[in-house]
Amino acid sequence: MPLSSFWTDAIVFSDNDENTKQKLMGILIEGDCFEYYQSYKYKYKAKKVWMKDPPQDVSSVKYVFLELLSKNKVIIEDNETNVKLFVSGEIVHYVDAFSLINIQNAISEALLVKNTATNELLALTSIEGFEFEKGYQYTISAKKVTTAEPYSVRYILTEILSKEKVD
Repeated sequence: MPLSSFWTDAIVFSDNDENTKQKLMGILIEGDCFEYYQSYKYKYKAKKVWMKDPPQDVSSVKYVFLELLSKNKVIIEDNETNVKLFVSGEIVHYVDAFSLINIQNAISEALLVKNTATNELLALTSIEGFEFEKGYQYTISAKKVTTAEPYSVRYILTEILSKEKVD
């Protein structure tokens, strides 16, 4: 599992008719109409600009947002699903990119977790009922609880399937 000491959530977007999704990371954006809230789907009119000499460590493409065309709430019902998670043996730093409440304490310690069904990597600041012991990796069953209003996602431990010491 690739590790970085700092993690954050990514905005996922598509810029084509095939609706191919990609993460908005390492991509420059311009324009003052970009305001993002989780659980909404946005449609923008934007200009895609190919840069000749992009800054180091960013894409050669930048997007200039021209106009917000639509904003629709897509998560409108509460939901619970059972998930199987792999919990890495070390702690990472998590930057909450979407929190406007906790700006001064935006960096916190988090568990590096992989959803075994989707291979999606997550940085979770807590799993209710789970006590992490540094130096061990775990496979657990958990309940993923999504609340529509106000939007939130939390995980609740249902069972520890394995606990192994890591070097």
